[in-house]
Amino acid sequence: MNQDDTTIIALCIYAVQIPLSSFWLKRFRMGPMEWLWRLLTYGKRMPIRK
Repeated sequence: MNQDDTTIIALCIYAVQIPLSSFWLKRFRMGPMEWLWRLLTYGKRMPIRK
């Protein structure tokens, strides 16, 4: 795999992430990793839905 292939793969990942992030954040307060981090930090479940 050369640098051009890697760049194309990265651009495809970004192209998928942008609409998925928009879709997710319209429905939820925070991302799944942020929710997990807060759960581990505060020791209690935080509401994730808007």
